[in-house]
Amino acid sequence: MSMRISDNDAIVARAKEELERHWAEAAAQWRDSARADFEATHMEEIRTALKSARDAIHKAQALLQDVIKECS
Repeated sequence: MSMRISDNDAIVARAKEELERHWAEAAAQWRDSARADFEATHMEEIRTALKSARDAIHKAQALLQDVIKECS
C-alpha cells in the first residue's frame, strides 16, 4: 500500500475541518475572556501550523513532480 503526497494534504485538510467544527461547537458554549484568549493563543497557532503543513505538502508534491519529469 502506497500513500501519495496528495493523500496527506487531504488528511490535513479534513483534520482542519474537523477541528474547526469542534471548535465552533465549543466556542458557542464558552463565552468568556478565557475562550478568546484560548482562540488567540492556541487556535491561531494550530491554524498557522496546519497552513504551514499544507504549504509544505504542496511544495513537496511540486518537487516530486519535477523529479519524476526530469527522470522520465
